[in-house]
Amino acid sequence: MLIIFHGSVITCRTEVGKLAGERAALLKKLVEVEMDGKAAGEQMIKLRDTVRRLKEVNKQARGLVSKETVVLHRWRRETQFGIYQLSR
Repeated sequence: MLIIFHGSVITCRTEVGKLAGERAALLKKLVEVEMDGKAAGEQMIKLRDTVRRLKEVNKQARGLVSKETVVLHRWRRETQFGIYQLSR
């Protein structure tokens, strides 16, 4: 067992090896977390874009429903009073 004096701390070679292994494992985890964070960010961008498109589609659909409702009410009003003409 070799004892290395490092400042005021006495460390044996096996502890140095363990620390190096732990450091490597921590660096690996850090890389994984960074990759996961990047993937999560990309998913958030896709989700935001999807929500934006859904809002636009919903807005367009409401506009179409509104136009159809106006046409339907007009048709009902005209047919109720017998003034609907097929030529329109």
